[in-house]
Amino acid sequence: MNRIDRLTAILIHLQSKKVVKAQEIADRFGISLRTVYRDIRALEEAGRSYRGRGRDRIFSAGGLPSAAGHVQ
Repeated sequence: MNRIDRLTAILIHLQSKKVVKAQEIADRFGISLRTVYRDIRALEEAGRSYRGRGRDRIFSAGGLPSAAGHVQ
């Protein structure tokens, strides 16, 4: 899968769920965590906004993290 296709697929995956862990993205697309972070940064630079929280890097398309580490 080329990068543009992967970025599009990650975007769709993030929009389909309320909360997504970086490791889940890495496992789903067969990429490293570092590549996940680069891809999320590329999506942010393209105008998408994602919140990352904590060591496990939980991403959400919106909302504020709760005390339990989940995004509402």
